[in-house]
Amino acid sequence: MEEIMDLQPSQATFKHYLLFLSGQLISMLGSSVAQFVIVWWVTLETKSAVYLSIASFAAFTPFIALTPFTGVFADRWNRKILIGVTDFLQALIALTIITLFWLNVISIWTLIVL
Repeated sequence: MEEIMDLQPSQATFKHYLLFLSGQLISMLGSSVAQFVIVWWVTLETKSAVYLSIASFAAFTPFIALTPFTGVFADRWNRKILIGVTDFLQALIALTIITLFWLNVISIWTLIVL
């Protein structure tokens, strides 16, 4: 019975956890910085509170709309795959925005849609 009660995580488990935690920290930090830069760019380009409000609303709408469903997906699907897919989609959108900026073809409405 004592063997069952002594559940200490192994060194390998701790290393995997630290790797996952540091990856998520970098991902969330990058997403936050990108969101700030987008809001700053909209402010500088338009000098309009209306466009800034629309861009901010568009940024938070997916969170509001998808929150009721994300818990169900997290419970029913493999969490590792789900985290990998969402991080990949975020990176794809970020690369799309970077490419549009680099080609100088970005517009306010394109940015709001993305």
